[in-house]
Amino acid sequence: MLFVAEGPVMSAGSSHLLRALQAGLVLVLIVAPLPFGSVQDDWIFQIEFAMGLLLGLWILHEVMNGRIRMAKMRLYWVILALLAYLLVTLAPLPPFALGILSREGLNLQQFARNTIATHGHQAGSWFPISLAPFETKGEVLKIASYALFFFLVLELFRHGSSARVLYVVLVVFGTAMAVFGLVQNMWSNGKIYWRFESASGTPFGPFVNHNHFAGYLELTLGLSLGMFVAEVGRFRERHPSGGAARWIWHKDGGRPWVLLICSFFMIISLTASLSRGGVLSLLATSVVFAAAAIFPAPRVAARRGRSYGRVLVLAGLSAIVLLIGILALSPRVRPRWEGAFDEAAEYRVEVWRDSLGALRDFPVTGAGLGSFRSLYPRYKSGNFLSETTHAENDYIQWTMETGFLGLALLVLIASTFARHVVHRLKKRKDIYSRSLAYGALFSISTMSFHNFMDFNMHIPSNALTMVCVAALCFLVVNIHGGRHGAQFLTEVRHISLKSARGVIVLVALLLAAGFFVQQVWTHHQSLRSMDHWSRSSFYLHGDPEESQFALLNEAIRQGSWNDRAYFAKAMAYESAGEAGGIAGIFKKNQMLEQASKAILEAIRRRPVEALYWAALGRIESGLMNEEQSDQAFRHALNLARTNGWIHRDYGLSLLYRGDIQQGSTELALARHYIPNVNLREFLTLLAKYTDAPGVWENLVYHTAEDQKIYADFLASRGLNELAAKIRKELQVLQTSPSPNPR
Repeated sequence: MLFVAEGPVMSAGSSHLLRALQAGLVLVLIVAPLPFGSVQDDWIFQIEFAMGLLLGLWILHEVMNGRIRMAKMRLYWVILALLAYLLVTLAPLPPFALGILSREGLNLQQFARNTIATHGHQAGSWFPISLAPFETKGEVLKIASYALFFFLVLELFRHGSSARVLYVVLVVFGTAMAVFGLVQNMWSNGKIYWRFESASGTPFGPFVNHNHFAGYLELTLGLSLGMFVAEVGRFRERHPSGGAARWIWHKDGGRPWVLLICSFFMIISLTASLSRGGVLSLLATSVVFAAAAIFPAPRVAARRGRSYGRVLVLAGLSAIVLLIGILALSPRVRPRWEGAFDEAAEYRVEVWRDSLGALRDFPVTGAGLGSFRSLYPRYKSGNFLSETTHAENDYIQWTMETGFLGLALLVLIASTFARHVVHRLKKRKDIYSRSLAYGALFSISTMSFHNFMDFNMHIPSNALTMVCVAALCFLVVNIHGGRHGAQFLTEVRHISLKSARGVIVLVALLLAAGFFVQQVWTHHQSLRSMDHWSRSSFYLHGDPEESQFALLNEAIRQGSWNDRAYFAKAMAYESAGEAGGIAGIFKKNQMLEQASKAILEAIRRRPVEALYWAALGRIESGLMNEEQSDQAFRHALNLARTNGWIHRDYGLSLLYRGDIQQGSTELALARHYIPNVNLREFLTLLAKYTDAPGVWENLVYHTAEDQKIYADFLASRGLNELAAKIRKELQVLQTSPSPNPR
C-alpha cells in the first residue's frame, strides 16, 4: 500500500485520488519494460497519454484541496528551458537567423527549396532548425512525458513514507526482472517470452537487446545495494554491540539478507546478459565510489567520518558480487571478453568517429532531435550493411541532434540536480536516508557511464526508470522523518485558487495539459494511419482515385509534418506508373507526375533524407527529365555515398538513357557497397542494355566464386569460348588464390 503523510489536510476524496495517482505512476513504471522496453509506437503513445492523464488528475487533486502546491526548485525551470529550446527547433526561422544558428542546415533547406521551385511548386523561405520536424516532434513529446513523470513523482511521493515504498517496488521488480532474464536465458529458444522473434540484436529478458536489459538492471541494482547498506546501518543502531557483521547470523538480520540476495540475482543476471558495456559501467562506478571513499575532500573528511566507509562498502560489495558472477559464468563470459575488440566494438568506434564529424557542420543547434538516422549516412565512412539508427553513445547523438546549446542545457540540468543533492547530503545526519541516496546515485552513475557505449536513453522504459531513480534520490535527501511525521525540507509553494495568481497558474496548467494530450493524440493517430497503410498490402491499379489514399491523407491531416506519409504516397503512385506498361504511357506519366508532387512534399519536410532524393531521381528519370534526375541522384549520393541501393538505382537510370559506361560504373559501386548482392542478378540487369562482355567484367571480382558465376552466365548467353577461358582462369585461381579480390 502507498502511504500518505498526515501533514497536509485533505478530504477523503482527495486522499483516495492521491493514492490512485501514486498507483498509476507505479503501474506505468513497472509495465513499461514488459513490452520490449516500450520501444514500439503504440506503447510510447500509452506512456505519453498516461502522463497527460495523470497530470490532469493531479490538477483535479489540487483543485479539490483549494490550492496548488509545488516544490520551489530551480530544477523545474531548467527543465522547462530545455523543453522551450527543443520547441524552438521546430519553429520556422528567417534565413538570416537560421544561417547564424545552422549554416549547413540553411544550405540543405535552400537546396531543397530551389529544387521544389524548379519543379514549379511554391516553396517557403522560412525554415526550422530541425531537418526532420516530424521525428523531432515525437522525441520532444517523449522528453516532455519523462519530465512530467519526474514532476509527478516529486509532487506525489513527497508525503510520508511513500518514497521508500516506491524505492522498494523498484528493487522488487528489478529482482523479478533479473530472475525472469535468467530463467528465459537458461531455457531459451531464441525468442522473447518464448514467442516473439527479435528482428535485430541479441534479446535478453523482455528486451530486444541484451545491453538494454543490462541498463535496466543497473538502475535497480544500485537501489538494492543502497537499501542493503541502509538496513545494515539500521541494524547496527538497534544492536550496537557485537561487531559490524553481527546481522549475518542475528535473528533480526533478515532484511539485509533479502536485499543482498536481490543484489546477487541482479548482478548474476547482468553478467549473464553478456553486456560488456553494462559490466564495464558497473565496475567503473564501483571504482569511482571507492575512490571517493578512500580519498575524501579534506574539508569534509573529518566531518563525514564513517559515512564514507559506507560508500566504500557499497562499491566494494558491487565489485565482489560482480566477481562472483563472472567466476560463476566464466565458461560463457570468457569468449565474450576475449572478443572485446570484435566487429561490434569496431562498429561502435567507427560510428562515434563519423558522428563527431557531423558536429563540425551542426555545432550550435544540431540538426534536430530524431534526425540522426537520416543525417548519419552523409558522414558514414564504413562499409557495414546494417542501417545505423543510433550513435551507440547517447551524449554524442544528443549533441549531434541538439548542438552544444542542447548539451549545455543538459549539463545545466545535471549540475543543478547534483548541486541540490550534494547540498542536502551535507546536512543530513540520518544514515538510512544517506545510504538510500548513495544507492540512487550509484544507479544514476552506472547508467551515465553505460550511455557512453549505448543508447539506453532512447529506450522509453529505461529512460523512465532513470527519471524515477533521479526523483527518488531527490526525495530521500529532502524528506526528514521526525516525531511530528515526515517533513519535506525543500520549500513548497502554496498558491490559493481564490487569488488571481492561483487562477492564472491553474489556467496555464490546464492549457499545458490539454495541449500536450492533443499533440500526443494527433501524433499517434498519424503514425497509426501509416501503420494501417503499411499492413494493408494495398496496391493501386488503373487510374487510382484520391479516396484510395484515405489512410495516408488521414496521416497527413493528423500530422502535417509527416514526411513518411508523403513518401508512401509517392511510392504508391510510382508503382502504379510502372504497372502501366508502354500501352498506358499517358497514365504512366500521370502517375509519375503525382509521385513527383508527393516526393517533393516529403523532401520539403525532411530535406536530409537520401532515400527521398533517390526516389525523386527515379521518378524524374521515368518522366525523361534527365537533368533533374541527375541532380536528384547526385544529391542523394552526397547525402549517402555508401548506399549501394542508390548507386544501383542511379546506374539503372543511366543505362535506361543509354549511358552504358557511367551506368555500369554505378552498378559496380553498388556491388562494392552491397557485398552480399547476387552477382548474376546484376549481370542480368546490365545485359539488358549492352552485349559487351568487356562492360560486364566491371562487375566481376577476381575471386573463385565470382569467376564461376561469370563463366556460367557467359555460357547461358551462348558465349561458350569466353566461358571456357574464364573457367581455365578459375582453375589457376583456385590453385594459387590472389590476396586481392579485385
